[in-house]
Amino acid sequence: MSESFFRDAIRDDRETEIQVEIAVSSWGCAAQTYGPPESCDPGEPMEVEIVDAWLLADADKADAPRLTLTDAERERIELEFMENPPEPDYGDDSWSGW
Repeated sequence: MSESFFRDAIRDDRETEIQVEIAVSSWGCAAQTYGPPESCDPGEPMEVEIVDAWLLADADKADAPRLTLTDAERERIELEFMENPPEPDYGDDSWSGW
């Protein structure tokens, strides 16, 4: 099961503002690099994929024309997302049972 997030970005022309929908299929896990070698684990990276993209000016339109990103744009935007992922949503944390 994947989660979707929306992120604003700039195309490689450094002028065109776009919005992308990014699906996260795995948040990855940290590496374990201590202990005996047989207990070490290299970990796993996040797995993300850009599902869709459109002009930021058209973000509020359901029928906005979709954009085709270059491979370089796609890789850069996905990397930026993984370097700065959204904060986790733990739901309602207003419980005050103490």
